[in-house]
Amino acid sequence: MTICAGMLCPDGIVLCADTMEAVGSVHRPVRKLVELPIVSDAIKAVLACATDDAIFSDALIEKISEALDRSDGTFASAKEAIEDSTLDYCTEIWRALGDSATKPMAEMLIGLKTADDLRLLHLYTPTVRTIESCEFIGCGKELAIYKAGQYRLEDMPTDTAAPLVAYIVDVVKHNVTYCGRATDLAILHADGTVEHKSQDYLSKTAQGYKNLEWLLEAWVFPFLPLFVKETGEDTLSMIGALGAPKPEWVEKIPEILKFLAARKKSIIAGEIPAVPENQKRKLAVNGISFAARMISNSSKQLYEEGFLSEDSNNTIQARYKKVSKLAEVVKSGMDSPDIDRQTIKESLDRLCLLLSSFDSMKQLMFETSEDQR
Repeated sequence: MTICAGMLCPDGIVLCADTMEAVGSVHRPVRKLVELPIVSDAIKAVLACATDDAIFSDALIEKISEALDRSDGTFASAKEAIEDSTLDYCTEIWRALGDSATKPMAEMLIGLKTADDLRLLHLYTPTVRTIESCEFIGCGKELAIYKAGQYRLEDMPTDTAAPLVAYIVDVVKHNVTYCGRATDLAILHADGTVEHKSQDYLSKTAQGYKNLEWLLEAWVFPFLPLFVKETGEDTLSMIGALGAPKPEWVEKIPEILKFLAARKKSIIAGEIPAVPENQKRKLAVNGISFAARMISNSSKQLYEEGFLSEDSNNTIQARYKKVSKLAEVVKSGMDSPDIDRQTIKESLDRLCLLLSSFDSMKQLMFETSEDQR
């Protein structure tokens, strides 16, 4: 029992697997990701294997390796060698066992670099097929497929894909009974070199994505209902009404992951990339205008439902417009090479006064809605 992952990238192939083998009630560490000892310089092959019969799969891997050595180095020849050696070996073993015996099976993901191509293959005895993006095998594959669907795993460079694949395997290891132990991850690059990632890299990567999930679950999701749009509708209701995510939103995910990959060293180490000081100040000003907008949108909703008078709503909308315009002036001033701190300070003081003037209106809205109930 195991979990194995393979992903075809524009610049290489990522293969990943856990190392736990269950023998009855005993668990032991076993390497399931191996680089085949092929003599030919034209071919490089790395595979990850999932099976209930280690003896059968080890012998099959040997047969595949020998067959690849006899191929002419092209992808067509290499794929044919894998297919023929698999079919011949399975036919021989299954015939020897007879019809009454349970036939041993093996499933593999094979990263193949040939003289003319770079491909990912999925072998499920005795069939072989080509994978165009990513594939998961083993008893934890359902959970892995679900997690991969959240990140739209395709057309990512290996630098982006490797930590993400390692994280998905880590999630499976912690949630599926027969998956576990250390993780192996290798990248078969387009030039034929094979890079094995260290355990330090893998553990930090997994922790980095766990921290990201914690951030979403602890801070973003709980506060989604507070974010309201112009009609006063909360974001959770908006998301529910959307159904499937819009394609243009989904397409942004790989770019976000590439952005994270560019800063992967600091991210997986738990470090926060430095933010320019003027950006920090502008974000703080955005917080003030955002708070005012929340009150503005809430007042519109209460007014439309008859819980707030027109005069009160008009007053709040007028103050919100003042806050928005003043916030834009302050942010523009912060972009100036020569910041006039005194002018910005006076503008921010006015902003805070305007925001504090909302307090009486918020109390009025609360009391009015309570009376209506």
